[in-house]
Amino acid sequence: MKLIDIKIDGFGKLNDRYIGFDEGINLVTGHNEAGKSTLHACIRAMFYGMERAKGVAALTDEFSRFKPWKGNKYGAVMRIENEGQIYAIIRDFYKDPVGCTVYNETSQEAVPFAEGFLRDALCGMTEIAYDNTISIGQLRSSAEDAVAAELKKYIINMGTTVNRSLNCE
Repeated sequence: MKLIDIKIDGFGKLNDRYIGFDEGINLVTGHNEAGKSTLHACIRAMFYGMERAKGVAALTDEFSRFKPWKGNKYGAVMRIENEGQIYAIIRDFYKDPVGCTVYNETSQEAVPFAEGFLRDALCGMTEIAYDNTISIGQLRSSAEDAVAAELKKYIINMGTTVNRSLNCE
């Protein structure tokens, strides 16, 4: 799977923004407060959604932290290529912080069970593993013990069953 581009309608300070990605590794740079960490959080939220906290914790949860600074849209459309097909991942965080729609642009069909499709496209990688391997945020170069254990299980599972999904026993 590879990222093609993302059109951010509203996410934190990013509003009506288009960002395209090149082949290979993409390095996001910019001045302080340019929106690099916000972009990082947006891409992660596009893959995994955002859980809303309850009660007082909701005032400082990820959903509240990244509410758009201006405008009334809170979401994005991210396009990926997976197994030779182009897909659009569509999220409206105001409507549903966890759920999403996935549309196959190649076949021009909606993908049933979008969350399952994303899990398969990410090879079963959890959000913790994603954060510590695929997309390392600023000042986060060392992996946590939990992700190290998870990756060990993943490698063992691949070596013994040739199955890409994680065995989290």
